[in-house]
Amino acid sequence: MSKKGAVILAALVVLVSLAVLVSAQGFQQGFQNFWQGIIDILNTILSPVLGTSEDVQGFTQGEVLFMKALLFVIVLAITWSVLEMVPVFEDNTWVVVVVSIAVSILSTRFLATPGWIEAILLPYSALGIALTALVPLIIYFYFVEKTMTNRTARKASWIFGIVVFAALYITRVGAIGTRLPSGYPFNPAWIYLITAGICLLFFLFDGTIRRAFVDSEMRALGATDRMALGAELRRKITQAQADHVAGLLTDVQLRKMKKEFTKRLRAVESY
Repeated sequence: MSKKGAVILAALVVLVSLAVLVSAQGFQQGFQNFWQGIIDILNTILSPVLGTSEDVQGFTQGEVLFMKALLFVIVLAITWSVLEMVPVFEDNTWVVVVVSIAVSILSTRFLATPGWIEAILLPYSALGIALTALVPLIIYFYFVEKTMTNRTARKASWIFGIVVFAALYITRVGAIGTRLPSGYPFNPAWIYLITAGICLLFFLFDGTIRRAFVDSEMRALGATDRMALGAELRRKITQAQADHVAGLLTDVQLRKMKKEFTKRLRAVESY
């Protein structure tokens, strides 16, 4: 390729790149204008009920409108459910409807100060953080306590959990802390340390947890002690085999029942 051709090609590449960039910026701006228009329309339609949603310090108009709408639905659902349980209102559906809507409107229409908005959102943020941290721990807890019949394996699993969450805390506390506003009172990385502490408690009280599971099993089957519980589970396995011979259970049903009762029996005998 000649020098002139290379210059022309480079110029074309630059022009195409600029056109794509301008087009992308125009699309982004158009998309933002489109959603802002929808927010303005919804704000106009819902303002008689939810009040006018305007920018509040730290929150955009759309965020305030969205928060008010969700809060209205939550208050309406809870108020409606509670009023339906009150004897005075249980036969007066129209009273329940009117009172529920009125309470929901009064709860959301005049809400427009940053302090109140933050006070309302904070518990839900805390709930989200707690669930995000607890759900993996709950899954891991049931995996360890329900599937591992060997005490040593359970102990080793809890030690592994302690090490993993402690390592996450050590490696992430500094990085997460640098992204927080100055003076922010809580570092989300502490969740890792708290979870490691919970794993430590599960490690220390593994025997107590196992006894609680066995006691629950005994109460469910009406057994008085661990030996009686084991005998009852063996009896159920024998009964399932007899029902299979009598044609009351299919092969698949028998295998599933035997697998379940055998697993529970191993858990009881390993305690």
